[in-house]
Amino acid sequence: MICILVGIWLLNGFDLVFTIISHEQGLLREANPLASHMLQQGTLSIVLFKTGLVMMGSYPLLRFRTARISELAAYLIFAAYVVLALRWSIYFEFFTANIPPTTNFAELPTP
Repeated sequence: MICILVGIWLLNGFDLVFTIISHEQGLLREANPLASHMLQQGTLSIVLFKTGLVMMGSYPLLRFRTARISELAAYLIFAAYVVLALRWSIYFEFFTANIPPTTNFAELPTP
């Protein structure tokens, strides 16, 4: 169970980093209104929000880790984050395939 939770935390961290980078580069319009508001307020608020959510969700999984339902829930959450990571991969692959090869990412305008 600990390994699954570590995986969930790592994938959540990757999702957070990709969300912030995409938002700062103007490539993302956040669909979650609460997260969108937090992104507009600054990076720290979205970091605290996502970290707090995963922390609160991890507690019951650890607390009841011997119950089969907790293990199943952890696997489902991990699978959802894997699917999300694959979507980020496809998103960035599509983005990089559709920009001119001479583009310097450091020179892209920020909103």
